[in-house]
Amino acid sequence: MLLIMGLTVKDLDHISKLCSLNINESEKDKFISQIEDILGFVSKLQNLDIDSVESLSHPIENNYMEMNTGLEKSNFSDGFIKNINHNIKDNGIVIKSAIK
Repeated sequence: MLLIMGLTVKDLDHISKLCSLNINESEKDKFISQIEDILGFVSKLQNLDIDSVESLSHPIENNYMEMNTGLEKSNFSDGFIKNINHNIKDNGIVIKSAIK
């Protein structure tokens, strides 16, 4: 379980160094507050009961685009593949190598 402790300016300096960020002295209090808010939200998420939720392999799994055009219903990727100027192999796009 994530414990939220008071984030210090020293902690923020360390985080910003790890992320290669330059944070102005005048912005540090604002960033500390925002990071503490984010950690508080994550802490709430960790307390959710998700045992009865079925897992997905993708958030938009089996989702088809439908329009009232009178055309046949199709997968979004089918339309995309029809409109490209590259070769198709095994339902994938074959492109020239950028590295020689």
